[in-house]
Amino acid sequence: RGAILDVFPMGSNQPLRVELFDTEIESLRAFDPDSQRTITKVDLVTLLPAREIPLTEAGIARFRQNWHETFEGNPRECSIYQDVSSGLAPPGIEYYAPLFFNQMASLFDYLPADTLTIRVGLLYGALEQFWDDVSTRYESLRHDRMRPILEPQKLFFRTEELLAGLKVFASVEIKDGDSEHPRIRPLPDIAFDAKSDDPVSKIRAFNDNGKAVCFVAESAGRYEALLELLARHGIRPEPIQRVGDLSSETQNCAITLGLLDQGLVVDEIAIVPESQLFGRRVPQRRRRKQHEIAADLIVRDLSEISEGDPIVHIDHGIGHYKGLETITLGEDINEFVVVEYQGDAKLYIPVTNLGVLSRYAGGDPDSVSAHKLGTDRWTKAKRKAAEEVRDKAADLLDIYARRAAKEGYAHRIDETQYDRFSDGFPFELTPDQETSIEAVVTDLRAPRPMDRLVCGDVGFGKTEVAMRAAFASVCSGTQVCVLVPTTLLAQQHFESFRDRFADWPVTIEVLSRFKSAKETKAIIERANNGRV
Repeated sequence: RGAILDVFPMGSNQPLRVELFDTEIESLRAFDPDSQRTITKVDLVTLLPAREIPLTEAGIARFRQNWHETFEGNPRECSIYQDVSSGLAPPGIEYYAPLFFNQMASLFDYLPADTLTIRVGLLYGALEQFWDDVSTRYESLRHDRMRPILEPQKLFFRTEELLAGLKVFASVEIKDGDSEHPRIRPLPDIAFDAKSDDPVSKIRAFNDNGKAVCFVAESAGRYEALLELLARHGIRPEPIQRVGDLSSETQNCAITLGLLDQGLVVDEIAIVPESQLFGRRVPQRRRRKQHEIAADLIVRDLSEISEGDPIVHIDHGIGHYKGLETITLGEDINEFVVVEYQGDAKLYIPVTNLGVLSRYAGGDPDSVSAHKLGTDRWTKAKRKAAEEVRDKAADLLDIYARRAAKEGYAHRIDETQYDRFSDGFPFELTPDQETSIEAVVTDLRAPRPMDRLVCGDVGFGKTEVAMRAAFASVCSGTQVCVLVPTTLLAQQHFESFRDRFADWPVTIEVLSRFKSAKETKAIIERANNGRV
């Protein structure tokens, strides 16, 4: 990802994060793949090939011996035999793994005795289909003397062998949803109907039939919000630790925390997740793909520019792109990018040297004029720009020096509490989020005024950065005010913050035009008294 390379070396207990500065390694760190946090710094790492084939002298000798015992014909006519003999690993070498060992191990050799196996769907049929496919492929390829292949039973378990290996372990079998079960039934429609005079009428009807309901909320904040919503309509579920604590004989309505996508009825108890209660998913647990952002102006592909577009050469300045031209030099045929300058002068740049070109970004491309080759106009323009950059840098250095000289408030952050709060974030932090959060928290601890702007597209995790900064500030005995540009955003952030801080003794309020003058006055008064 840009200047970061994550690698999980063979034989290592943790993956490594390699941070690059141009072509040099700036740091090596072992990190936790779940939390993405650094475990320790590493000075040196040896990366071994990620394969199970030992291309050592002993391994190659064993391969050659087993090859002669297994296959007929001249091995020197086989490219795989020749490659392995030369110490190379050709594509598909894994299918010859048994030739490298006296005995092969299987997954069953590594499973502990208390392993629980879970079988989903029509397992037997899938295994039989797989074995048929493998056998058919073997029969069609077995007669190729230039590339002989091993019999399927030397590489794969037969269906009966696999099932026999699984039989010694405890197992759970999950059948298709259409299968009947004496205790489990699909959840009936008991969804919340906001348009109805009695939105919870379906839940009441289900309760009146002598059946119990257990609501499942996905977070502490949603738990509180659901309790509040149901209470407004006369339903007060009893909090329980887990679904198994509910008894249909003594309780008819309960609520608990948990992660559940689809509800069901077990005996006389309906287990209802929020997603089915409201007909939508509440939080989004799916991780977004990380986006890589390249430098905007670099020409990485000639399809990015059209003929006639202004283009900038790092040494010769602005010209106009005139397409590709094929030129024969001796016996070589090469393609060149043609850039036209003032006076119809043309510059030919090999397509292998696109790095010297960039798109023009100085204004309206239709009104830009090309530079003249052989003059110092471009050199002067670059020199002037460099001088302006130096002047601006000097001004910024002066501003930062004066700011650094001022004394600010150094927050005292309880590391234990802060780590607990951070662990409540249900997603994996992106590297940019980690960097931003670390920088913001470092600024809060420093005894100088904070001056930091966090930028990012919508949905890329800026709110979590703000929440951790807010928590760190509250832990340090200060109050936090979050300013947003719209009323809708204020309400959204209020609900997000209330959800995230649900497990902490923190009072959160919102001020917007949706609040009456009386409510606004009361909130401001509580804030002035330190109660918000």
